[in-house]
Amino acid sequence: MSEVAGKWLGERLADWEKRGHDTTTLQQHLAAEPVGASERLLHAERTIEAAERLRGRLEDMPAAWPERDVLLSRLRDPMNFQTVEREWLRLLRKRRPWHLLADRMRDRWSMEGRSQQLARWVERLDRLDESMIPEAQEVLLLLEQAATEQTLDMAMTNLFDRQERRRVALEQMMGWMRDQRGWGMQSISGTLSERYESAERLLELDELLLQIQEAISESVAPYDNNAAALLHERAELCQRMEDEQRLRDLLVQVEECGHDHAERLTALQDEHDRLRTAGFHLEARDPLQPEDLLAHEVGMVDLQTDVARLRRAWSALIPMARLFPEAGAELSALEGQVHLVGELESLLEELTGRRDERDQQAHETLAAWEENGVETEAWKRLLSRDPRLAWVAVHEHDPRVQVCIDVLRTVDRLDLSFRGAEEAEDWGILLRSAEVTGDDVELVQQGIQRRVVRNERHRNQLDEERAMLAQIWPGELDATRLSLAEYERVVTELQAGGASAEAILESTLAGRRDRLLDQSQAELDLWASRGWDVVRLQERLQRDANGLWLELPDMRAAIDRYDRLRARLLALPLGREQELLDEVRRHSRRPERLQGLWEDIPQFSLRLAGLEPVQEERTFTLFEPSLPEPFTRLHPYASDSPVLWPTGYADVELELPPIPAERPPFPPETPSEVEDLRTITEMEPPTAAAEVARFEVPVAQLLTLLGTDASSIEGVNAQLEEAGASDRDLRVARLCRLTAKLLTVSSRRRHAKRLTRVGERLQRWTCLRLERRHATTVGGLLQTSERLVSRLDGIPGPGVQLPRGPDVSELPEPSDVTAFEAVMSQLENSADLPHAGSRQAAEAAS
Repeated sequence: MSEVAGKWLGERLADWEKRGHDTTTLQQHLAAEPVGASERLLHAERTIEAAERLRGRLEDMPAAWPERDVLLSRLRDPMNFQTVEREWLRLLRKRRPWHLLADRMRDRWSMEGRSQQLARWVERLDRLDESMIPEAQEVLLLLEQAATEQTLDMAMTNLFDRQERRRVALEQMMGWMRDQRGWGMQSISGTLSERYESAERLLELDELLLQIQEAISESVAPYDNNAAALLHERAELCQRMEDEQRLRDLLVQVEECGHDHAERLTALQDEHDRLRTAGFHLEARDPLQPEDLLAHEVGMVDLQTDVARLRRAWSALIPMARLFPEAGAELSALEGQVHLVGELESLLEELTGRRDERDQQAHETLAAWEENGVETEAWKRLLSRDPRLAWVAVHEHDPRVQVCIDVLRTVDRLDLSFRGAEEAEDWGILLRSAEVTGDDVELVQQGIQRRVVRNERHRNQLDEERAMLAQIWPGELDATRLSLAEYERVVTELQAGGASAEAILESTLAGRRDRLLDQSQAELDLWASRGWDVVRLQERLQRDANGLWLELPDMRAAIDRYDRLRARLLALPLGREQELLDEVRRHSRRPERLQGLWEDIPQFSLRLAGLEPVQEERTFTLFEPSLPEPFTRLHPYASDSPVLWPTGYADVELELPPIPAERPPFPPETPSEVEDLRTITEMEPPTAAAEVARFEVPVAQLLTLLGTDASSIEGVNAQLEEAGASDRDLRVARLCRLTAKLLTVSSRRRHAKRLTRVGERLQRWTCLRLERRHATTVGGLLQTSERLVSRLDGIPGPGVQLPRGPDVSELPEPSDVTAFEAVMSQLENSADLPHAGSRQAAEAAS
């Protein structure tokens, strides 16, 4: 195509696009083949002109027709002209058939000079409703025959009259449904026939709505007015939405609601009948009416609760009636009265209070007897079997027991150190017996009188002997403060001349000092097991045992009053000053500081009153002692395997006691020593001792800590197995058995390090106990643990005794890594024990 032709084609395409045509398809069609381009261009011109004429016809169509915009949009592409023309003709044939008829008959009407008349008839028919098109056949036939104006006017008038009558009837029906039934008529639109169809549909919906309203009034409103009102509102909403499916769903829901109310009323009536049959009296009419449903249904939970309360109270009152027969008449009046369950519970509370008061009095009396060693098991059995009889019996027997306790106190004040302990023990058994009589008391009183006379005679004789030994008698030794046994021993040794006066004085005072230390240490251990900070008291015990012994009663009284002190301190806003709070927390854990805290409370109050309040000034905690607990316990992990578990302790910050200096440290290993060991190993033949020497450093440290002295692997294993089967600390026995199993595998370095740490903690723990019992701490863990067992037999600690071996539990092999590490973890937890009741102390020491 030449440049001129291309320019001219571009101008034509721009002109077509300006006239509203989409020229993309035209441009592709014209540029497809260069041959015949002129003919295709002329054809495109004719197609565009025809499309513009058709577009004018389409624009004259009613804008409400949805097909109009679709056809206009498709006609922008002139290549769609034929398709759009066919659809347009089909649309006219359906909705405006007179237009096609007028186009076909236009020439005939034009020949008669009636073209304008035809245009008026067509314009008048355009106002005809689509629903009347089937009835317009007569008018179309007259147009086709070019009938006279009078004939056409008469037919046209009849046609529009019929349309008007149909419209008026529809308006009347719509007015009735709008005014009488409340329908909004929003959905009635379109042609007359479409509006008739919409009205018929609304009539069907109205019938469905009427069924719903009747069902609500009959099956829901008698039971629940609120539910009925809600359903009516939903029905009105569905009516406004004109949704048939929602109305049908609502009808089903209303019917189900009615059935549900009826079933609930039946179930409620059955429940009331069941309760009445069971003997309960209810405040409800019988039979129940529909309007009673909600009120009694809401109260059903309370009714069941009251019935359960009544049953519990009545079952609890049955034994009360045997204890207090005088309350029988009141119980009979309240039997089965559900609405009076409160009064029944009040009666139960009153009788329970009376029973508890008498029980408490009896138990307090028995506890007082038990504190003084009196046998109370028979009285406790009687109290649990027949409380009413026991109350009277305990009350009558108490004065006799008080006499026995006074006599026992007299016995405690006697000097029984010289051949009087067995007789005093017999007296105690006799007076503490549950069957003690007045004759028994008189017999013991006579024995006490004899013992007093005998002791006085014995001491007088010793005084005479001391007078003869006055020259060698130690001046610092006061004879009046010696017991008869001590007095007798001193006199005998002086007469025999086997020991000097200084040695006798030292041994006597040392014995007293040892007893004082043991008793003081036992009390401090008991306080430490409850979480008190006794580190400084332990240090003072070593420095000034006599002074500490004199102050222990005051500390004991302060500990007994700590609950009241703690309440007073918690009432203060200590959170206003962190430094003061920290000081109070530290001092509240130390028994020797408690009395000072009592005295400082007024100063604390004055000091805190001058500070600004803070948000969390009272949200703090103070130390609270725990009950004494054993250090370790054996709990059955399985039916045949006891497992060591740690016991929890209060979190108390304590100062650690010194680690025993006698514990042998591990020898340091230097590279030169390791190299020398390698050289010796390479030069010497492999022997049993060499096998022991070839252990890795962690294993060697573990064996050194344990204190094994065997020269071969077999000997070490045998020694460890023997220790695991011996009577010693169960944790040490478990450690020995795990070490023996560890020696049988090659990969043992990591496990040996863990067991070494456990052994170090156990060694520190064992050495500390040995120091407190004045025993040497020299040797490995095998020696110290064995030594501790023998010392514990002589000087046991407070509380539950430490579990001891042999360890007979089945242990896993090291090849089972998970199980073996679990056993080691249990041993580690059991070794994390406090030196004086504190978990932090144990963790810091480890």
